[in-house]
Amino acid sequence: MPPQNRSHVPIGAVLEGKYRVTREIGRGGMAAVYEAQNVDIGKRVAVKVLAAELITSRVVRERFIREARAAAAIRSPYICDVYDSGMFEERPFLVMELLEGESLYDMMTRVRRLDVTTTLQVTTQTCRGLAKAHEAGIIHRDLKPENIFLVHHEEGGLVAKLLDFGLVQPEPALENL
Repeated sequence: MPPQNRSHVPIGAVLEGKYRVTREIGRGGMAAVYEAQNVDIGKRVAVKVLAAELITSRVVRERFIREARAAAAIRSPYICDVYDSGMFEERPFLVMELLEGESLYDMMTRVRRLDVTTTLQVTTQTCRGLAKAHEAGIIHRDLKPENIFLVHHEEGGLVAKLLDFGLVQPEPALENL
């Protein structure tokens, strides 16, 4: 069982002099995610901060930074963008695109049975995001409904975005398959 993430970042805290925390969005065993605002330009972002109880684990810190590098290396409208990284009280954090919507898991829990159009749209977009990751030499390794986030597009419809590249591994060379 993962350690309980009891640490938090106070509302109003300014990270690295750039990102003012406005509210907590969610938390898991490894990190908490906050909404923040860039103090210079006003852009709203999501900030994922590693749990304080995990900073002593070199493996966990490396995995956290590997997630940032992996997601930042992929250019796709179907993958959550990572903009920046930094440190808060000796804990690494990632600055990401702020997504508004719900996870595929939450939608499936609420709706129970997705219509064919939505199913095809989410599946196609998820596959396109995965294809871009594979082109960049990255395998996600934790694909599940909780890591597919559905954003309501301005022009209607949904955009599926892949999250949480924390378990990534470099794609093996073809000759090793």
